[in-house]
Amino acid sequence: MVFRRQLWRFEILLPLTYNDGSPVEQIRFTLTREELDTIFGGSTYDVIPASGHWFYQGVLYDDALIRLRLDIPHSRDNINFFREYKKVLKARFRQLDIWMTVYKIRIL
Repeated sequence: MVFRRQLWRFEILLPLTYNDGSPVEQIRFTLTREELDTIFGGSTYDVIPASGHWFYQGVLYDDALIRLRLDIPHSRDNINFFREYKKVLKARFRQLDIWMTVYKIRIL
């Protein structure tokens, strides 16, 4: 099988609510999307929220999340960008952590 190209898919889970249950303001999502679209030329959001649960210091947190996906070339610069950008997102969305994953994809 011939593939057009190989890319890396970065997936970021962004919370719809802060840890106290109050809703995250839409401007935070818009700013994030605009930043990433400007740097990488596009992104995809899943409009159906995902849910998650996790414990931290004995407290159970319930998360409602949206998934942001970017398909971009693998490079040391891109990896380093997302390592640093994770810190920005943790502050912007007032989270202890932001879940990011990356894996290879092939475009047919």
